[in-house]
Amino acid sequence: KLGSNIDNVTLKGDLRLRYEYRDRDDQGKANRDRMRTRFRLGGVWNASDEGWEIGAGLATGGSDATSTNDTWSDTSFFDTGDIRLDYAYAKHAFTLGNADVEVIAGQQKNPFVSSWVLWDSDVRPAGITLAGDACGFFGTIGWYDVTNAGNEISKMIGAQVGYGFKTDAVS
Repeated sequence: KLGSNIDNVTLKGDLRLRYEYRDRDDQGKANRDRMRTRFRLGGVWNASDEGWEIGAGLATGGSDATSTNDTWSDTSFFDTGDIRLDYAYAKHAFTLGNADVEVIAGQQKNPFVSSWVLWDSDVRPAGITLAGDACGFFGTIGWYDVTNAGNEISKMIGAQVGYGFKTDAVS
């Protein structure tokens, strides 16, 4: 039996197997066919009474930040795929005045309001994020480690401010 503090743990994951064929004759390239796997497994512990959430997950794929797909026998006969850390973070949520605020530290899912056009959903920025919203306005600012090059770290600072609203569809 798990302890009482483990009651708020949620596990989730998925497995996808697919055959992919690309007819690229019209591009002057060879056709491509391959078998691919995507496996993800993660858990989140939520201590809502204290405003904390801690999550970690694993996923297949290589070092490419935009894909958790693994191609079967890609580099050698019957090679096995990699499973890597997909995300690991701690989030603290609290209220400051009339604003809901979150601080997230670690490798996290995309904290910015975006769509698939602007950001690949597999990219997991690693760093620290401060986000808040009040009265329909929202803001997010973050500092992220992008890559290590020798003794130097490439950094990214991102910020976003906006207003969210809903409209009734006009027919």
